[in-house]
Formats: sequence, C-alpha cells, structure tokens
Amino acid sequence: MDIHEMKLNPVPFGMIVDGTKTVEYRLWDEKRRLVKQGDTIIFTNTDTGERIKVNVKAINVADSFADLKKKLVDKGIIQDGEFIPEDMYTYYSAVNESKYGVVGIEIKYEGTYNCCM
Repeated sequence: MDIHEMKLNPVPFGMIVDGTKTVEYRLWDEKRRLVKQGDTIIFTNTDTGERIKVNVKAINVADSFADLKKKLVDKGIIQDGEFIPEDMYTYYSAVNESKYGVVGIEIKYEGTYNCCM
C-alpha cells in the first residue's frame, strides 16, 4: 500500500473533513494511475497548508466526467445532484479529459496528518 500526495482547494478539502465529499475527481493521468484501492492519499489544503489523510476505498475510471457521473449514480455511490461534470472544466481541459480519461477515487477520511512536515 502506497502513500500519494495531492493538493486540494479549501472548499473540497473542508467537505472531505466534514464527511460530505467521499469521491475525489481527477484526470486519469500518469500520477493517478499509480493510486490503488487500499492506498493512502495525503491532501494538502492549497490555502492553509493543512494536511489530511484518506484511505482509497475504490477506483472508478471512465472516458469523461459525464460518463463517470452516470457510472457513480448507477452504482449508488453518489446522488444525481452531487456532482456537476461541467464544473471540472474549471480545473481540466476537455482535451486532457479526452487524452487521459477520468477517475473518481472513493475515499474515507481518516483525520489530520502531521507527519514529516
């Protein structure tokens, strides 16, 4: 089981901490392809530098954010209104979405992470 580091904006960071965000959406790029079920991700808040630890419960891969939403809704992992695929274009281009595909990383919040800062 590996440990991965990722940066996260304050709003989704807070949603993980309060338990309202259980899926992290990213491009299925080289870095994310290394993440496996059972691994740990350390998220760093881009504003405060605070760090949290999550466990990777499952990996869901799709060709697009729209396809990923349908897959997650069909599996009962998220509700229909929980994720708006178009919002991801704030962070990622449609070109990169096509190039890499996308991933929904199911996560479980485990607490703050203070090691080795």
